[in-house]
Amino acid sequence: MATGDDADVGLIDLTEVALPFLDEPDMPARGNDVEDTTKEWARGVVEPHRSEIKAGFAALHAALRSGRD
Repeated sequence: MATGDDADVGLIDLTEVALPFLDEPDMPARGNDVEDTTKEWARGVVEPHRSEIKAGFAALHAALRSGRD
């Protein structure tokens, strides 16, 4: 979870979103969404934060690699 003043945190009531569980044929992280409900979710939740998500994965990857070197 992000910490600090720049964290953008919000609650989502999943009963209101009605996002089906595990209905995509591919891993969500790959972004190969085929279901309309998942595409709508991505437009509202993922896309506005895509650069932060990529930066987080890059930082995690770097931290994990530094432990191996």
